[in-house]
Amino acid sequence: MGRQRPTELGRSDAFFQIDHKFNQNHDRLGRFTFSEGGESGGGSAGVSSNGQQSRHYKTQTSHLVIPPKLHDRIDAIGSDFQKSTGKTMVVSSGTRSAERQADAMYWKFKAGASGSDYVNQKALLEIRNTYDDLKNRKSRSEVIAAMTRVIQRQKDNNTYISKHIIDGAFDISPIYINHQDMEKLILIARRHGAKATYEPKPAHVHIQF
Repeated sequence: MGRQRPTELGRSDAFFQIDHKFNQNHDRLGRFTFSEGGESGGGSAGVSSNGQQSRHYKTQTSHLVIPPKLHDRIDAIGSDFQKSTGKTMVVSSGTRSAERQADAMYWKFKAGASGSDYVNQKALLEIRNTYDDLKNRKSRSEVIAAMTRVIQRQKDNNTYISKHIIDGAFDISPIYINHQDMEKLILIARRHGAKATYEPKPAHVHIQF
């Protein structure tokens, strides 16, 4: 969702420690994961939903969904990233259901993000208004359930707030890599024809095709 130039990352490693306190997804060391649930651990070997395996990326949780059409592209980006940095990138989010998308957006809004990075601002406004209307009156689960209903209704009408919903996007965790690695990853992803940006609230690299 091309918003930030990679050079804007070059402040310090502390740059990646912002606004993590709002999210429930921390590993046992207190590090932010932005995973699809569960602890980060050391990551699981990358496996697509049809069983393809990779040596070039890991997934933060074993149940994270990587569709076959994304697997080869992630693998290629991960291979070049390994050659460039000697590190293995960790995928923290892949294909999302309406509920997973609602959960991700809930924490994004709670961390202070406006949602201005979403292309479809009309669809965003529907979801954002639901969040704003209920956040101080309902429990987290109730707010996410209401947001889920909005996203599912949009999806049923062929409106997709994020490419995560249609097997077209994935996120990379910042946990095990520094800001120079992030810049390299963004440039590598763009060389592979992807749109890649650093998103600070919550911290991750978003890559989409």
